[in-house]
Amino acid sequence: MLFNADFENKVASPWFTFQQNPSIELTTPINQGFSDSKCARIDQSPQTVVAWSNWKQTVYSLTPGGNFELSAQVRMTNITDGHGMSLGVSFFDANGQPVGQSITSPFQTMALSTFEKQTVIGQVPMLARRAEVRLTQHDHGSVWFDDIELI
Repeated sequence: MLFNADFENKVASPWFTFQQNPSIELTTPINQGFSDSKCARIDQSPQTVVAWSNWKQTVYSLTPGGNFELSAQVRMTNITDGHGMSLGVSFFDANGQPVGQSITSPFQTMALSTFEKQTVIGQVPMLARRAEVRLTQHDHGSVWFDDIELI
């Protein structure tokens, strides 16, 4: 369901970024991934104000009323304060209006020195026609995301 879920494709990536603070870095570094070379990384320096930062992708292939599971391999270092990281899905109707509740994993605030699988499970609202998958950081430190799956 997700395209370029391992961040290896340099061209035509459907992932886009959101950051509240322009000094936050959202990159796809080489040789830092879980299973291959590349991954998505968010870096918030201790000198910046903690802000919400996301890698996002829009999905149209979810079944209204069906169940889903969103998972990712995640690694975190130098997490100091704030909320840490989470995985989430928001749903929208045919007019682009939010429907149902956004489903978000509990925020992980403990450093993960190696990649660990994080998962969130939920049900797609009946009126949903598209979803937005989010890989979120709200903390100082670095978070790496790789091998994202939506089933």
